[in-house]
Amino acid sequence: MNATAERVRLAANALSELFREYPTDADSTTGAVLLTITDTASAERHCIELQPGQTDWLRQLAEAEASTARASHPDQRGLCGHCNGTGRASANRCYATRFTERVIALAAEADLHPTRSQSYRGAWRVYLDAKAGPQSLCGSITVGARSGRILRAQLIHDGGAKISNHTGAVEARQALAAYANSIGHGLRR
Repeated sequence: MNATAERVRLAANALSELFREYPTDADSTTGAVLLTITDTASAERHCIELQPGQTDWLRQLAEAEASTARASHPDQRGLCGHCNGTGRASANRCYATRFTERVIALAAEADLHPTRSQSYRGAWRVYLDAKAGPQSLCGSITVGARSGRILRAQLIHDGGAKISNHTGAVEARQALAAYANSIGHGLRR
């Protein structure tokens, strides 16, 4: 057996074992998708039956790996696409829409050091801290755990002298953009 055929066999076995050991749907659900991995040199085929939820799982895994690869470039944040830099296995369960991810990226561009929390009671938070002393901006963005949408944001200015509350993603983004512009960090629109 050549090295490529062995790699194909090992990949197929690993996926097959993963999907067999961790079903995503009810026990009575049969596979909705047949994934086939073929070694083109030997034409050996390995077929793996996936449940509907496992197809989503595999897609999310591929998207997270692509995100990690993009983030590894020198001009990027360097955060893992699977756990968003937390190092925790459950961190990737904190779903975020593309717009929410963009608002979090804008917070990073404004040097607010966004840090994600774990999901708790139907929501998770992104904590913000400019880390420029006690008078610098800090606060949080609350995200719905199921929808991935920004529910609200609270920004604390001047060490608590001014607290601003914002409802929804658009208001949160506008507040972050206004802050960034006030300190000379013009954010990309």
